[in-house]
Amino acid sequence: LAFETTTIATQPLLWSLAVGLPVVGLLLWLIWRRREAIGQVRSAAVPRIGTAEIDRFFEHSGDLLVIVGLDGHFKQMNPA
Repeated sequence: LAFETTTIATQPLLWSLAVGLPVVGLLLWLIWRRREAIGQVRSAAVPRIGTAEIDRFFEHSGDLLVIVGLDGHFKQMNPA
């Protein structure tokens, strides 16, 4: 009996799986690392606002300002 041997060199699908999957995994890992780095830079660049500044903003505004929670209730509202 003659057995037919299949090698990666003769089968394009096997070659694409053997090479493509690690390459795709590496690209996804690099994208994820870049995304984490961008997120850390953005969070460091955004200044935090204190509650006193928010209260002052609400008190001095002539427009209606409201902070609504995810539950649909008003968390803070100005006198206007």
